Amino acid sequence: MQPNYTYLITTIQHFASLGDKNYSFASQETILEHMSRQWGVRRSRRTLNRWLRVLEDAKCIRRVRRHKVIPHGGIIFHSTIIVLKRAAYQIQARLAGHFRKIGWKVPKWLKKQSHSLDNYHPPVRPLDSS
Repeated sequence: MQPNYTYLITTIQHFASLGDKNYSFASQETILEHMSRQWGVRRSRRTLNRWLRVLEDAKCIRRVRRHKVIPHGGIIFHSTIIVLKRAAYQIQARLAGHFRKIGWKVPKWLKKQSHSLDNYHPPVRPLDSS
């Protein structure tokens, strides 16, 4: 897997760990901003969407799109929930192992998760139509 995908998985894991969950609902702008600030990786939203598609096809993540229909037929889009699956945590575990070998302290949120992830479905509440 290319390093850029690892940066993306690590970024998603970072935002997921803030809520102590295995999913994140950070917006694309927030993800790109964090990757730029943390690692100096500056990419377009289109490139981010391509990377997310590759990770989804590789069964590392699952995306749950959120939106609500408003009166008069309009649609309001909300940030997509990105669920990290087992393959993503396996990549993270390998990355943490490399960090330990070179003597770096491994952040708490980068350590391998022990709970089952493949059948997890984040709680998606229906949005109020008001």
